[in-house]
Amino acid sequence: MKSRTDKSIFFHVMRSSITVVLISIILMSAINLFLSNSQAKKEKALELKNISDRVNVLTSQYTMYYNEDANYLYQLSLDQLAEYAEGTIIIVNTDGTVFSKASTSSVDLPSKIDISNYSDVLSGKSTYRTGGFDNIFKYSTFSVASPFSYNNVVSGIIFVITKNNLLFPETIKTAYMTLTSFVIALLFALLISYFISKRFQKPLGKIENAARNITKGNYETLEPNTKVTEYNNLVESFNKMSVEIEKQEKSRSDFIANVSHDMRTPLTTIMGFVGGIMDGTIPSEMNNQYLGVVFSEAERMRDMVNNNLDLSKYESGNFKLTMSDFNLNDIVRSIVISMEKRIREKNITIDFKYEKAENIVEADESAIYRVVQNLLDNALKFASINSEIEIFIKQNKKKVICSIKNYGSSISAEEQKFIFDRYYKADESRSAHKRGSGLGLFIVKSIIDQHNQDIYISSDENSVTFTFTLNLK
Repeated sequence: MKSRTDKSIFFHVMRSSITVVLISIILMSAINLFLSNSQAKKEKALELKNISDRVNVLTSQYTMYYNEDANYLYQLSLDQLAEYAEGTIIIVNTDGTVFSKASTSSVDLPSKIDISNYSDVLSGKSTYRTGGFDNIFKYSTFSVASPFSYNNVVSGIIFVITKNNLLFPETIKTAYMTLTSFVIALLFALLISYFISKRFQKPLGKIENAARNITKGNYETLEPNTKVTEYNNLVESFNKMSVEIEKQEKSRSDFIANVSHDMRTPLTTIMGFVGGIMDGTIPSEMNNQYLGVVFSEAERMRDMVNNNLDLSKYESGNFKLTMSDFNLNDIVRSIVISMEKRIREKNITIDFKYEKAENIVEADESAIYRVVQNLLDNALKFASINSEIEIFIKQNKKKVICSIKNYGSSISAEEQKFIFDRYYKADESRSAHKRGSGLGLFIVKSIIDQHNQDIYISSDENSVTFTFTLNLK
């Protein structure tokens, strides 16, 4: 037995809400971090550029007024600026030779720096970079390189270098803001998810209860009572399903009752006549006559069984058409001849008319034979004694149209809506004394539908007409 893994609406809504919130927070954090990173770089670069400008002025003055006292004051001032920058200051000549330096770290500074990648600075532009600095420091650095100008001539480069930890405070701030936003959004998501799930659980619970009632045979319809279009559509579909199931169940019950009745009648006849023959109640000279009746009733039972077998075949979709060209007029003649005995018994006149001697159609011949046979059988059942059955075949463009009309009864407009449903029979007063199980017209409709053709019914006060179409060859 499989374990139940179904989740409630609240769970699904909550999961979706958390997912949306989490994705939103991640995107917002990434954007915020990127913007903070860019802004922090610009601000730090500007700060180090200002220090570099002060170094440029200080170094220019030192170069101009060089002496022992000036050297001491210059180095003192340089150390103070390095301490202010919390990093290292290096001034190099145009060949990379270190001219002066100051640092708050204990790292050994080289006497020459590789400035081959700083040609733009020697051209008079300032730039900042992150990462390692000439493999001098063991940590990532943030450095600003500015031209050292003396008498308006670029004479070297001033480097102001700090640890690349300028984003650390911003990162902490961003993380804190992200976590706070996530917690707040999560609380809102829980609250919203709860109310949304409650809003849907109640109406869906009604549908669930109604579905359970259907399994118990209690059919009911629901009233749309929300402003949610999808829910109202679901209720409408459920109601249609409920009505259809109820109708099918009634049809099935009627079918069982009809089949039971129809099977009991020939069985009773067969048992009575066979018993009479066996115990001698029926004279021996009349045996053949009553055996003929027994044979006829057995054929009737066989037809009912075949109809039920055909029903399962059509419903499962296993019926495949074998298309061929044939004359529909010949099919009608053959069936009329096969039913001659029944026609004579009711003194029915067959009026068979056609516009052309040959109406060649493209269809499954055996299936269309069944269609005409069922329709003509239906017409014979309900035709009045001494009446007429009209069969008319005509052509209209690329179609052959066949109509079979009987007199003596009618079918109401309401009944016509269900006449092709399986197990359906017309009202009891019209059909209680008739043979059949209500499958003939359903089979006819199934065959015509598989040919992608049309069949329809019309009726007036004392006649019924069935008309179907086929493709003209």
